[in-house]
Amino acid sequence: MTLLPFRTHLGQQKLDEWEGFVVEVKGACFLFTIAHTLANVSAVPIDPITTMGKVLHRFSENAFKVSLPNGKEIIGHPAKALEDRKGEILPGTIVFLEMTPFDFEKGRIVDFK
Repeated sequence: MTLLPFRTHLGQQKLDEWEGFVVEVKGACFLFTIAHTLANVSAVPIDPITTMGKVLHRFSENAFKVSLPNGKEIIGHPAKALEDRKGEILPGTIVFLEMTPFDFEKGRIVDFK
């Protein structure tokens, strides 16, 4: 058995660094790798999408079916700041929502009137 160390970079921006070793057993080579994310790569914060909607149905104390202005229906969850007032959210209530650009199926209810 022979151990051959290697080190390589993938991609033009070199965001991932791969280290590992090659094991040679009876003519067959096996590659074992360990991926490391470089510490100097910072995540870009993404602002939430803000919109308003109308509560159609209350599933539970923490889940509501909300209709958006474009006609899409999503699941709305009250924010932690609304913990004391979430009992006031009833069907027909106008709510203000924050949604992530990664998931258009649910949103956080941040306020209501």
